[in-house]
Amino acid sequence: MTDKQLKLTSTITGGIANAAMAGVKLYIGLFANSVSILSDSINNFSDMFGFAGATVGVGIGDKKPTEKFPYGFGRIEYIVSFLISVIILVVGGVFFYESLERVFYHPPITFNWIHFGVLAATVVVKFLLFLFFNHIDKKSSSPIIKVEKIDSILDTAVTAMTLLSFAIAPYTSVPVDGIVGLIISGVIIVMGCKTIAFNFTELMGKREDETIDKIKTLLKDFVDKEDILDVKVFNYGSGNVFAAVTLKKGDTDAIKEKAEKTLGIKLTIELRR
Repeated sequence: MTDKQLKLTSTITGGIANAAMAGVKLYIGLFANSVSILSDSINNFSDMFGFAGATVGVGIGDKKPTEKFPYGFGRIEYIVSFLISVIILVVGGVFFYESLERVFYHPPITFNWIHFGVLAATVVVKFLLFLFFNHIDKKSSSPIIKVEKIDSILDTAVTAMTLLSFAIAPYTSVPVDGIVGLIISGVIIVMGCKTIAFNFTELMGKREDETIDKIKTLLKDFVDKEDILDVKVFNYGSGNVFAAVTLKKGDTDAIKEKAEKTLGIKLTIELRR
């Protein structure tokens, strides 16, 4: 499989799995009157939309540049992800408020073993997704896969906590359902804020210090450190990174070829003696 095929396979698989789990948890949460299960459902819906945005980004982002869009469509992924993150943040806030109400006015939870077993199965599915992403991560350099691998193991712990609260809630006067709902919705809000901040900085064109350091390291294979006058990076999304380099001397063709081959970056080099 190519890197693009690996990314598409992983994002589509993750999207379908999270959509199924979100639907199941939504049904159980409504039936059981459990805000923690509903919050966990929203967490899965947010993952599903995240995968959808990533799939759109991978699919459209690799389209060839046009005359109207000479730098490609790579930033589509950031725009979609930003809009989805705003929606997730708002929904997380609504469930945080609902969970807070449940802490003070906690209605009874309807428990049954079938729903418990189904929720337990979703814990297993989330862990299998983690193993799947861990396997794909070894073959792909995609940051999307790395993030989803971490997210999957965290979600495994979150759903396990939800499962525990679902089992305990009917047998205690402590509002565990509301407390767990607060924790999960709090995690959703934090993740939403972080994703909004990340996509906003990418869209605004933040300084690419890590990429600049990689280019400088590559340049040192061809020229001395004092021959490197300036390096500027322009990130237009995944697979659409350009850099303008100013050198005193150097084999420009060889440098460009190695930069595109090893870093996937298109260089423009100016020699200023």
